[in-house]
Amino acid sequence: LKWAREQETLRIVDDQISSPTWARTLAEATAQVIAQGRGEPVEYIREKRGLYHLAGGGSCSRYEWAKAILEMDPHKEEQVVKSVIRDQSKSFPTPAKRPLYSYMGCVKLRENIHLMNHYWFECLQISMNKHEL
Repeated sequence: LKWAREQETLRIVDDQISSPTWARTLAEATAQVIAQGRGEPVEYIREKRGLYHLAGGGSCSRYEWAKAILEMDPHKEEQVVKSVIRDQSKSFPTPAKRPLYSYMGCVKLRENIHLMNHYWFECLQISMNKHEL
């Protein structure tokens, strides 16, 4: 959003696919896991221990994510951006390479802990409405 208020053209990578995840989703899921083990928390956690993925449901490119953020901006009138251009990761060399595909499936979380991850777009809508970005 800061860039959209400062630059007329934004170049955003379209070849990196991930599952955008709202920090509040992580906090709420952690609280739910703790609450589920109320009676015997140590035993519950021992029983359910393991590696779980928790990420926003669905996936999108960084370009799609940026476009959605710009579209939902509650202060759109402050944007000066006129065009958002699709680009590739190779145009932005960095010392550490980002993976092109980092989608996380959360099936184990749903099956073992009975938690559903919220679709990234819905979480973005809520966070933009609350001005939390």
